[in-house]
Amino acid sequence: MTVAGLLLDLDDTLYAYAPANEAGRAALFAAIAKDAGVPLESVSSSFELARRSTKARTRGTGASHGRLLYLSELVHAMGRPDLLGRIQAWEALYWETYLDAAVLDPRAHHVLTVLRRRGVRVCITTNLTLSIQLRKLERLGLLPLIDAVATSEEAGADKPDPRIVELGAQRIGVPLGACVVAGDDIDCDAEVAARLGIPFIHVTGDVRVLLTVLEGTPGEP
Repeated sequence: MTVAGLLLDLDDTLYAYAPANEAGRAALFAAIAKDAGVPLESVSSSFELARRSTKARTRGTGASHGRLLYLSELVHAMGRPDLLGRIQAWEALYWETYLDAAVLDPRAHHVLTVLRRRGVRVCITTNLTLSIQLRKLERLGLLPLIDAVATSEEAGADKPDPRIVELGAQRIGVPLGACVVAGDDIDCDAEVAARLGIPFIHVTGDVRVLLTVLEGTPGEP
């Protein structure tokens, strides 16, 4: 398969989301328990209720992933508006711990370097907000290896809404018909590709599949 544009997912495609999220949550919950004077074991369930409530109001948008919004909902549900002054520090702690724990697929730099050398333009098309996704890309050392970023916050809707992929193709200057979508999530990434009638590459555990499918060669490990 020869294409000119790669519309590539980030979370759970180029690095594992779960370990980073677990590390971030552990630090966050400990800070909440300390500042709020509540048992640590109660924080997880309270946070999950706040997360679900926030997502119910903002579902399908970049805002639905906002940890700051979850924390605002949490302190209001607790009847603790006095803690509103702490939620930005909590969010910062979560993301800094998350980023410290995020581990890039060790083959990602090589794969993206090879693809760009072969003329494939790469846009990271990702659900979530621009600010945090840029921080992830910078921390993982990916910014020099891509041509553009398109987030669901900017597009106005999460995948599988096609607007985010359309925005990504526009930003790399490649017609959709010459693009391929790649990612880990069948419900989001594969579905958006199907809606647009363009190819999809399922990335699960080894990003070298991009070279195998796009160029017919696995490249170096």
